[in-house]
Amino acid sequence: MGDDFSYHIHHHASLVVPPDLARARISHARKGIDDQTLAAAVNSAITDALLRQGRLGLTVWSDGEFRRRNDLSVAYDAVEGFGMPLSTPVAELVGPAHAAEVRPLLGTPAARGRLVQAEGAQLGALLHRTMIALPSPGFLMALTTAPDQSAAAGFAEILRTEIRELAADGVDLVLLRNPVLAFLLVAEGRAVAEKLGIDVAATIAAIMETEVAAADLDVPRNFQVGLDLTTAGHARGPWDRPAVQTFLATQPYGRLCVDFPADPPNQFPLDLVPPDLVMSLGIVDITEPKLENVGVLVDRVEEVASVIGTDDLALSTNGGFHIVGDAAAPYEQDKLQLLETVARYYWSYED
Repeated sequence: MGDDFSYHIHHHASLVVPPDLARARISHARKGIDDQTLAAAVNSAITDALLRQGRLGLTVWSDGEFRRRNDLSVAYDAVEGFGMPLSTPVAELVGPAHAAEVRPLLGTPAARGRLVQAEGAQLGALLHRTMIALPSPGFLMALTTAPDQSAAAGFAEILRTEIRELAADGVDLVLLRNPVLAFLLVAEGRAVAEKLGIDVAATIAAIMETEVAAADLDVPRNFQVGLDLTTAGHARGPWDRPAVQTFLATQPYGRLCVDFPADPPNQFPLDLVPPDLVMSLGIVDITEPKLENVGVLVDRVEEVASVIGTDDLALSTNGGFHIVGDAAAPYEQDKLQLLETVARYYWSYED
């Protein structure tokens, strides 16, 4: 069995920033409140998020990433070597939803300390399964610099060290976000990348070399690391089967998260997935306010299970809520409830 989570379910760690916290951040930026008051607002938002996840019955909790400026800031704030904000071809490819802040690498990256020490300490202390998402080392390398051996080695070491520390903290699942891989593995994204002057094959190879280096871990048996390719539907077009096959043969993690829309032509080619790789399928669309039908989703899960098997199957949203931001606020809880309901329906039936 590749995954021991009771209902094989998660939501990619990021949640919609509550209005009170958003206002507190604006006030803090304008010197209207001090650091202590802002910290209190962050802690209050996290406490509420944990309570909501508990009430929903979610089997893996996160802090919503409410301590972060954006999903990449944990690297920029804790790693030396970055310059001032500047766009790059890979940033143009993935767009601002996946690269809200882009800082070019001007030297060899070196960690000033832990990336997410406060997150790890708080979540690791909870008597519940918890998860944290981080930008993958391959994504950081591709986003901030042209493929470079010293940069790749630096990012791999930084993330490898942080993952080990999170395992020691008591966190159960780390998802490494690498949306650029999704763009480079689908037909439309590959075409756009080439127009931007990106060497698709060389970039994928450099990314995977970095991921493999970071995955050389000695961690507790029940601790899991996954590679998250979800984009909330931004990486469109049929998957390039030869490219996917090569990717699957080299990717080093035990869990892979992908968008899994209703239309078969755009679904990940599950027939290529090797045994014992847990596939977390983004079947709940965070960009669409309308709720999907529970019965229809359960039927789709049953079809998928005939290809990859129930033990190596997980369900999720098709990306973290940071991708759509405040737009998802009115329906975030309903989407999470839907995800949990589908999982319970399916795995309860299986048991």
